[in-house]
Amino acid sequence: MKKAAIVTSLICISISLYAFTDLGKWGQQYEITERIHWKDVNKSVITKAKVMKALDNAASTSETLPHCKKTQNRIWDPAVVLKKSIIMPKYHINIKKGTTFNPLKHIPQKRYYILIDGSDSNQTQLAEFYKNVSDIIIYNGSINAVSYTPTSQVYLANKVFTKTFKPRCLPSIYIEKDYKFLIKEINMKDLVEGKKDEKNH
Repeated sequence: MKKAAIVTSLICISISLYAFTDLGKWGQQYEITERIHWKDVNKSVITKAKVMKALDNAASTSETLPHCKKTQNRIWDPAVVLKKSIIMPKYHINIKKGTTFNPLKHIPQKRYYILIDGSDSNQTQLAEFYKNVSDIIIYNGSINAVSYTPTSQVYLANKVFTKTFKPRCLPSIYIEKDYKFLIKEINMKDLVEGKKDEKNH
């Protein structure tokens, strides 16, 4: 038994020594010719340029409408027959499906809506003039097309807004009147030429 235990111990020691022994070179040796590219873990994959581009995309819209060819007013009634019931506890609204619903009778619009082409400098000047009493909705441009003030509200147009408010051209000004919207569609050429005439008189 003692001999068996001694032999077993010697085998274990031999295996341990063999595991940590340099076995030297075995077989034919080859040089490594491929380059190894180590990845810099401290270098961010997202560059500053990519971040800035993403921010610009988030702050702009490609939603477009044609420019108004004629200066005119029209009336739009926002009332609709509900396809689903509306429950808004905050505004004490609980209206059943099938009812004719006019949002202006429940939530009066105290400010104007001014819809502009953000890439047109004349239209952005118009928005700047009214921005403290209006909500500005930007089409085809950046939200930064109109300068910020604490009393200004600037939004980006999207397909939902266009479908809901049904604008036809830019710029358009929405003014609440008798639970309907008076919509002023403005031909900027008429407006600019009118200002020139005022200066000449």
